[in-house]
Amino acid sequence: MICKIRGFEDETYSHRYMTDVKRIKQVLKVNGYNSTLRDCGNLWDDHSDDFAAGWLNLPHTDGELWVELEGLIRQL
Repeated sequence: MICKIRGFEDETYSHRYMTDVKRIKQVLKVNGYNSTLRDCGNLWDDHSDDFAAGWLNLPHTDGELWVELEGLIRQL
């Protein structure tokens, strides 16, 4: 699991790329993972940092995004 849902965090969390963060959360949910928006944002922020990038563009399809996220989850 990425993290335990705490509920209130999603209501107050904001991110410059909120649409991407929400998409990450949805792809994780479809594939059986519960997460907060904050955890999703942090996961992709950390991934982007590995490439010295401010924020990497998400893959075009949800299937491609899931492959990327699955690899990141395995590293946790």
